[in-house]
Amino acid sequence: MKAPIVAASDFSPSADLAVERAAQMAKHLNCDLRLVHVFNDSIWASVRNVYDLERWLGGDPLLGARERLSRQADDLVRRFGIDVVAQTLSGDPAEQISVAALASNARLLVLGESGESVLGEMLLGGTAQKVLDRARLPVLVVRSPVSGNYARVMVASDFSAASRHAAQLALDFCADAHHLLLHSYVVPMEGRMRMAGASDEDINRYRGQEQERSRLAMQEFLAGVSGAYTQRLVHGFPVDAILDGVTRNDIDLLVVGKHGGSALGERLLGSVPQNVLHHANCDVMLVPPL
Repeated sequence: MKAPIVAASDFSPSADLAVERAAQMAKHLNCDLRLVHVFNDSIWASVRNVYDLERWLGGDPLLGARERLSRQADDLVRRFGIDVVAQTLSGDPAEQISVAALASNARLLVLGESGESVLGEMLLGGTAQKVLDRARLPVLVVRSPVSGNYARVMVASDFSAASRHAAQLALDFCADAHHLLLHSYVVPMEGRMRMAGASDEDINRYRGQEQERSRLAMQEFLAGVSGAYTQRLVHGFPVDAILDGVTRNDIDLLVVGKHGGSALGERLLGSVPQNVLHHANCDVMLVPPL
């Protein structure tokens, strides 16, 4: 049996987009879908202390959530023709989602861009990152409406093992898409070199050297990936280069490995996943290292 896709739902519009994308991918990959709703009882208790919920609260909210999730699962079965299992849990969202994903041996976890106001933890930089660290499986953060399979996929690479894993997963999940591999390069401490007296000619020569190193590294990198990629080498810092590449190439899915390789790469790329997760105008898949 193929490993399932897990989607977290809190019934917010953002989560509905994620569930729709997860169902579409489950159908495309011919695997099961598991819907998980986590009722954060501690936050609910705090809200009840602030507002007069007893005046209109008609029953057990956990039971209501369970029934609503079941209806959502039935709707997906009807529309997508896939097997869907619904599970309602209580507790901390990141912890419970991670446990559910690990217990089901999930291949992918799909989350919405944000939660349900004060009743749901903001996912960007919150649950998404925590689940990535705890469950150690790819996390797809959805922000765009579903209009079919992903058509244009970009992988941001620093040539590390995590990037290679990300590149292979992008091919496995989106076999029919056009795949673009982007790597950005810089001359380390270029500004300080100029202050120390380096000329434009010196800097351009160093940039050429870095470009050639990157070209050779990209060839070696792609030799370890089973699939075809269009290659882009861009001079500039990673976050700017990635966000510009997303816009210029009309990318609908950006795939980023969580960790870089060298010490210099860690300094340059350490904040890349967090930054692109917040600022890319497309869906983002974060991939943990193997």
